[in-house]
Amino acid sequence: MRETLYKDTGDWVTVEDYPNYEVHTSSQLYRNKSTHVILQPNKQGIIALRHQGKRKSVRLRKTALATLEVQND
Repeated sequence: MRETLYKDTGDWVTVEDYPNYEVHTSSQLYRNKSTHVILQPNKQGIIALRHQGKRKSVRLRKTALATLEVQND
């Protein structure tokens, strides 16, 4: 089961043009707004956001990848 980091903190901001997703202001992790599930990147460190037929690929910053590594340990 995927973790839901930072669930209760107010540091989440809705992603412009992708209202189903939020980004954490300090860690730069992305999550689903309704389920609070943190999006997991592929091997290249990329996640995909989708809304109304539009798709956006986002490369996670090193800080976000490091946070995910700590979470998975």
